Amino acid sequence: MVLAAGSRREQGQARLSVRQAMVAHARNELARAQLNLERMRIRAPVSGVIQRLMAAPGGKKMLASDMTDSHVVALIFDPEKLQARIDVPLEEASKLEIGQPVKVRTGLLSQRTFEGEVTRIVGEADLQRNTLQVKVRILDPDPALRPDMLCRGEFFAKPTGSSGVQHSEGGGLDLFLPAKAVLTQDGQSRVWRVSADRKHVELVEVKVMEGRDTNHLRIVSGLVPGDPVVLDPPPELKAGSRIRIIQNQKL
Repeated sequence: MVLAAGSRREQGQARLSVRQAMVAHARNELARAQLNLERMRIRAPVSGVIQRLMAAPGGKKMLASDMTDSHVVALIFDPEKLQARIDVPLEEASKLEIGQPVKVRTGLLSQRTFEGEVTRIVGEADLQRNTLQVKVRILDPDPALRPDMLCRGEFFAKPTGSSGVQHSEGGGLDLFLPAKAVLTQDGQSRVWRVSADRKHVELVEVKVMEGRDTNHLRIVSGLVPGDPVVLDPPPELKAGSRIRIIQNQKL
């Protein structure tokens, strides 16, 4: 009886040792799986929205590679820190200055105007386009805005005196249009402007003053230099109508 009891005790200890070894192995496997999972989690250095995904399931990313994007997983942007790149004609560039207020419009949100200010004037002009580029910070961005969207900017004189953005009637860049391009109804002046995609038209309200002659009107606000407009709009033209530009006429 004593020998049988001792034998069962040894067998029990052996089974316990096996179970303990299995538990230790399972813990090691769990730690390895948790480490692999942690290594597969990619954390962005800053908060933002993914602009472009540069990786796909099954693909490889390596730090040491000749390809510049070999280690890039995604491009992100901060929707609260957007800026616009705006090309200004050289003949108007002398009026630019840091801190200058700007109204920014985009075709995506055509009914809304964003407030902005000039933060940088680049050091080199574009010889082919005869323009100088400026960087404009959007002060009140919308979540729908995305990088590389087409936009237009309307520049105003930098305010003096009290703080805040103040738009001066005489501070904008001078712009003239043929009188036949300006429609007047119920005391309001409007112009048919070609949309950013150059495929549609939109009716925008403008403020006008007497121009350089009887055939032209000075546009005080509502348009910016470079905006394409319909010079002789037909009466059946409607907002959103599709168009095809057959001739560009410089005024």
